[in-house]
Amino acid sequence: MCLAAPPGLLHITIFITSKPQPTDPPVLEGFVTDDRRPHTAESEVVSPFDSPTSSTRAVEHNAIVELRSGRPDFNEMIEREMSLTAYGE
Repeated sequence: MCLAAPPGLLHITIFITSKPQPTDPPVLEGFVTDDRRPHTAESEVVSPFDSPTSSTRAVEHNAIVELRSGRPDFNEMIEREMSLTAYGE
């Protein structure tokens, strides 16, 4: 899908509930464009209130594939989709 999609058509968000570890292999290497999960050293303690850092990667496709920590917030997802469309109320 990512390779065949025209620019701006696909925006995929993948939620990962486990915390990233330094020894973890890359998730969907070559396809993820924005990793918004908090990255920490093994000894570092992260507060759930810390803002996630973003790590942007170069890819060979036109889709946006974003990684986020935690579980999806349904209301946030609906608001985000509504703001990106011309449907309004």
